[in-house]
Amino acid sequence: MQRRGPEPRFRVLLVSDHRQEPEEVGRLLRRAGLALACLEHTATLADAIGLLADQAIGAVLLDLCTADAGGLCGLVRLQSIAPGLPILAYAGPHDASPLDQAHAVTCLQRAARKREQDRRLAHVATHDRLTGLANRWLLEERLKRAVAQARRSGQAGCVYFFDLDDFKAVNDRLGHEAGDHLLQSFGNRLLRSLRATDTVARLGGDEFVVVMDRIGDRANGERVRTRLQRLLSLPHAIPGHEVQTSASIGMALFPDEGDDLDALLRVSDRAMYHDKQRHAVQAGS
Repeated sequence: MQRRGPEPRFRVLLVSDHRQEPEEVGRLLRRAGLALACLEHTATLADAIGLLADQAIGAVLLDLCTADAGGLCGLVRLQSIAPGLPILAYAGPHDASPLDQAHAVTCLQRAARKREQDRRLAHVATHDRLTGLANRWLLEERLKRAVAQARRSGQAGCVYFFDLDDFKAVNDRLGHEAGDHLLQSFGNRLLRSLRATDTVARLGGDEFVVVMDRIGDRANGERVRTRLQRLLSLPHAIPGHEVQTSASIGMALFPDEGDDLDALLRVSDRAMYHDKQRHAVQAGS
C-alpha cells in the first residue's frame, strides 16, 4: 500500500559496441517473456561499470569482444563489482562463440524470477503486514534521509504521531475484523492525502507516524495537522458499517526538536497525549 511510485521494471544491461545488438537483444527479451523489461545499452565496459553503480540492474549481457572489455578480464571486473549478478558472456555476433539464445532465455527468466522474489522479500521485511505501510525499520531509514536533507536545505521537516480515538470501542462493538478494516481505511486515507515523497508508517495497534520534509516552520506544520485531523474525522466505510472516529495528532519538528526517531516520537507522543485530552474534554462538554 505504501506509495513510492511505479514498480521498477526488470533492467537488463547490454555491453556491446556492435550496433545491431540492442535490436537483437530486444527480440531475445520478448522471447523470454520480458517484453516490458528495460534494456540499457553501453558500448564500453567503463560506462557499464558506472551504470551498475547507479542503477538496479537485474542481468548483464557482455560481449567479450567489446573494445575495452579485454576478453575474460572484463567478465572478472564486472563480477568483482557486482557479485551474484547474472552475467551472460559471449564473444560477439560474428565470432565462433555467439550468444546461445536458448541458454540466454533460460538465464534471463531465472534472473527475473529471482529479482521479483527478492523484491517481495524486501517488501515483507520493510512493510506492515496488515496495512502495507512502512514499518518501524523503514520509517527510521526514511527519517534519517529526511533529517539529512533538512540540515542541507535549512527547511524543517515534521514527524506526526497519530492515535485513533476510541479504537478499542470499535473493536469491542464490531469485532476485530472491523477494526482491521478501519486501520486499513485510516492508512489509505493518509496516503491519499499526502505527497508521494512523504512516508506513512504503522508502528502497531492504532498508532501511525508520518514523516514530511520541507514543512518550513511550526505554523505550517500546524496547518497540515489541522487539515489531516479534519480529513480523518470523516466517516470510514468498512464492510457492513460506517464508522465515525477521530484521531489525536502530535507533531515534532526536525532537526530542532530531535534528529532521530526515538527523540521525535517522545516529543510528538507528548503532544498527541495533550491533543487526546482536549478531545476528551470536548466530548464531555
